Amino acid sequence: MEKAYKNFFEKSADFPSFKRKGSGDSLRYPDPKQIKLDQANNHLFLPKLGWLRYRNSRDILGELRNVTVSQSGGEWFASIQTQREVDSFKKHQQRLAHYQRRMSRKVKFSNNWQKAKARIQKIHPGIANARRDFLHKTTTTISQNHALVCIEDLQVRNMPRSSKGNSEQHGKKVRQSPA
Repeated sequence: MEKAYKNFFEKSADFPSFKRKGSGDSLRYPDPKQIKLDQANNHLFLPKLGWLRYRNSRDILGELRNVTVSQSGGEWFASIQTQREVDSFKKHQQRLAHYQRRMSRKVKFSNNWQKAKARIQKIHPGIANARRDFLHKTTTTISQNHALVCIEDLQVRNMPRSSKGNSEQHGKKVRQSPA
């Protein structure tokens, strides 16, 4: 609430709109330093709430980024977002960078340059195949481990400039954007 009024008085946002209790109840903890996770005992520590017991639907892999607690149908759910490195592209990326450096040292459009370019062009389908393989394996795992999967296809390209932004710097007038 304080942040909403501060943004309003700095003229970077509209007057805060008041929300009714019960509709879209959710709470986000964006700071990973404030959150503690004990997977072995199925406990989650959240500021102001303390240690909470939760039902672990699957193992949490990677570095904890944030937690969103939301209510649906009288029950509360904790969505835990993590970040982890996936190595489906890493080995190809190193090889590609190596050959691109070699190509940059050649005289442009010479025979050796064209040979180096052909070598690089052979690496790109391998990268595409690795990404496609990773995508297929990931979607198969998600569909086997979850009862319901929802997909939202946002047309970011058609959004007005006022709604563009990132997780740190949100855009203005996001609510007015066409759906």
